[in-house]
This record gives sequence, structure tokens and C-alpha cells, in this order.
Amino acid sequence: MLARIIEKQGEFFLIKDKVERIKNHLNNLEQKMDNSFDITNNKAFKEDMIKGAAKALIEKVIYPENS
Repeated sequence: MLARIIEKQGEFFLIKDKVERIKNHLNNLEQKMDNSFDITNNKAFKEDMIKGAAKALIEKVIYPENS
């Protein structure tokens, strides 16, 4: 009986460790996403937005039937 309890406890700690690693990985991903979506004074973001808007306007003028 004691051996089974120790075995289950070991399984519990393995699962707990895996859960902690997954939580840490998700936290790291979330932080990377937050950092990449920080658009304050981000020149690349502004350039991409301007290019996207210009492309949409050009396509709308050239192909008005598709809009």
C-alpha cells in the first residue's frame, strides 16, 4: 500500500512539473506576443499600416467591382 502511494505521489510530481513547464512556456509566448504588439512609436508597424491602407485604396480604385 505504501509503495502504491509513493508511486502515485511520483506520478503527481511528474504531472505537476509538466504543468509548470507548460505554464511557463505559455507565459513566455504571451510575453513575446505582448512585446510584438507594442505599437507605440513602432516605425515598422506604422509603415505596414500605411502600405496596407495604400494597397487597399489602389485596389479599390483599380477594381471597384470587387469592393
